Amino acid sequence: MNAWKNRQSGDPAFQLKRAIAKDAYYANAWIYNPDTDRWFSPEEFMQDGNLITIHRGADNTHKFKIRDPKTGILEKSKRVTEAQRELNEFIERVDRYYELKAIRKQK
Repeated sequence: MNAWKNRQSGDPAFQLKRAIAKDAYYANAWIYNPDTDRWFSPEEFMQDGNLITIHRGADNTHKFKIRDPKTGILEKSKRVTEAQRELNEFIERVDRYYELKAIRKQK
């Protein structure tokens, strides 16, 4: 166990991941990944398999955003509302189509 812990603590990517989690923790915020549209508490972020890449010209740290999770709730709520509106419009269009089709058949 100690060998694993020592290896992790010396890893720059692990150190950066821990720094992101600490920043979020002290800001009373969560970490958001817009690429996957997933939210992580600081603890979840450390336990999850998110890989931080900071070598060989690859740096993906910019994709992790420290944000207030309440904004995520509002954004997802708006998307659900919009999706529901689009679904209702589609249902109405389908209903109208088949109503007109039935009327045309009666003629």
